[in-house]
Amino acid sequence: MKIKIRTSFFIITLCWNVLCFGQETIKTTRFGISVTPQLNTTIFKDKEEIKEWKSTIGLAAAGNFHFDLSPKAQLVTGLEFQYIKYSYKDYSGTWPDEIDSNFIINDLNYFNYQYSLFFIGLPVQMKLKLNSPEKLNHFFLITGITLRYRFTTAGEVSLVEEGTTTINRNIDEWFWAPDKFWFLGSVGFGYEMKCENHKLSIAPTFEYSPGQLYNDHGSAIADAHPAFFGICFSYY
Repeated sequence: MKIKIRTSFFIITLCWNVLCFGQETIKTTRFGISVTPQLNTTIFKDKEEIKEWKSTIGLAAAGNFHFDLSPKAQLVTGLEFQYIKYSYKDYSGTWPDEIDSNFIINDLNYFNYQYSLFFIGLPVQMKLKLNSPEKLNHFFLITGITLRYRFTTAGEVSLVEEGTTTINRNIDEWFWAPDKFWFLGSVGFGYEMKCENHKLSIAPTFEYSPGQLYNDHGSAIADAHPAFFGICFSYY
């Protein structure tokens, strides 16, 4: 009787371990969250025309799905929210009253940008494990693309002429507004560790858009490409 009980207990325990192991190995889709504080490092073509630039701190947060494609590759996608802020003065425009008799251009007039943008986005990223597949704690490389849509704004842009504000408007009502859609590429390098039944990772990342910050501006203002450096904290 004791042998049967021990045998039954052994079989139940073995089945339980196999079931648990099987659940771990077939769990190829996981849901998680990520938070990325970001430093605005937008790249201007004529940097000398931009003054009082402030590298402001923004934030990106996302709900992500992680799909295991292989022991070393993972697809990450989801829905993202981003907040960024711009604070600078653009002296790239030239007015006749700024040129004196010696043809020296004096910075008397400028555009003052003080505004924030809010985006929702769809990231698609590939995450590659750099260590051997069996290592639970490992380094990884992540790269991908993101499409973002600007759904609202805050703040204003003003035109200052000889020290006097002559035009002051909401950024959406300005002559050239930031593009509604942004397309960005990203790359990051990080470390992931197992945290009980979940995973936690941290990765410095860089985002860059080949598109222009503003639409239909001609040569009135300096060309700019949105760019951000951040540190992504992910838990799934």
